[in-house]
Amino acid sequence: MKKWLSFENLMLTTVVFVPGVITAIFVSLYIAEVAEDKRFEKEAVQVSGEIVGQSTCRDGSRFGHKYCYRIRFATDDGKEIDFSAAGRASYAAGLYILPNSVLVEYLPGDSVRARLVGEENDIGFLFTGGLLGGGITFFIAFSMFFASRFRGRTDEVQKEINIFLLNGNVDGAIFLVKNVKNDVRRKILLTDLVVRLYESGFEEYADTLLEYLLSVFNKEVSSFQRDSMIFTLALKLSEIGEYESVSQVVDMIEHKDVKRISVGMGRRPPD
Repeated sequence: MKKWLSFENLMLTTVVFVPGVITAIFVSLYIAEVAEDKRFEKEAVQVSGEIVGQSTCRDGSRFGHKYCYRIRFATDDGKEIDFSAAGRASYAAGLYILPNSVLVEYLPGDSVRARLVGEENDIGFLFTGGLLGGGITFFIAFSMFFASRFRGRTDEVQKEINIFLLNGNVDGAIFLVKNVKNDVRRKILLTDLVVRLYESGFEEYADTLLEYLLSVFNKEVSSFQRDSMIFTLALKLSEIGEYESVSQVVDMIEHKDVKRISVGMGRRPPD
């Protein structure tokens, strides 16, 4: 239970759940609007209606003003219904509304659901919203899934390294890490192992492995990812007081953004 209540899992649930809910809402609304359009096509009754009110509901578009109308019509059984609609034609003359008849359609048995003949629900934005939300949800879920798998496999290798170190087999731990196939995982594990060896007093092993790791980085073209990993290495070495090694590592950082935040690293704090 505690595992699922961890901050990491709560964040994972949030970033996937929220876009998923939004997507579900858009899709549900889209399906409902399409179903209503189909129902109007099959069942709607057409009658004449009268515009009894008008206001401007949108200004300044390149298509001109958009007007909101209040329309009144009578059903076949004589019930008088008012409903709202919108359009770009104005029926106002000064402060008055010109007498104007428009063709209206409504659903029998549900006469409050009415609209102008030829009018359809604006479902384009619902479809776009559902598609966009679905894409975001899929991307986040996909990314989180592979990040979880990456972290899980890294933890498995870390456990194997721990067994080697507990048995005093440093060479076995180093051999294992150097032969990890995934490049990013290998660098992460090499960084952790270098720090652990310094902490455990295996200075010669740590120096040799650090030199190997820096040679790996040195073969790569400078990039934000490369130099961020080097910065992480420098930061971890700084935390355990390996300031001479930190200076050597920081000198390899070339990316300007990473270089900016690494200024001053490697300086031994005053006693």
